[in-house]
Amino acid sequence: LLSLNQDVQTKLREEIVAARSAEGDLDYDTLMNLPYLDAVCRETLRVYPPVSQLGRTTRKDVVMPLLWPIQGKDGTEIREIAVPNNTDVMISIIGANRNKDVWGPDAEEWKPERWLEPLPQSVADAHMPGVYASMMTFIGGGRACM
Repeated sequence: LLSLNQDVQTKLREEIVAARSAEGDLDYDTLMNLPYLDAVCRETLRVYPPVSQLGRTTRKDVVMPLLWPIQGKDGTEIREIAVPNNTDVMISIIGANRNKDVWGPDAEEWKPERWLEPLPQSVADAHMPGVYASMMTFIGGGRACM
């Protein structure tokens, strides 16, 4: 991605060179406080998660709320779905991370700068259960990857 986006590569290099000039060899805490490096990492993990989808099996009857209601064949509005015990459920990590209703019309584009300003309110409103940066890259709950 950096080789395809020379402007991002240049800006990131400048941030790292400046930090090394000020700090010498960069320790973990210093690296974690480089805002553009953080933005590049977050955006890369959002657009290109290491795992694009995964499956889970329910272990009890659950009612799954829907962020956006859907319309049933009979025209009724459906706001939740009953999922019986022992049902396989597929989770699209890449679909959640690139959802235009959540991330905006440019959701499929790799733009590290989006992390340097406040994220759209729609990201907070989505209440993604992910454990990292309001995205589903590392899933959430008891089996989260982090």
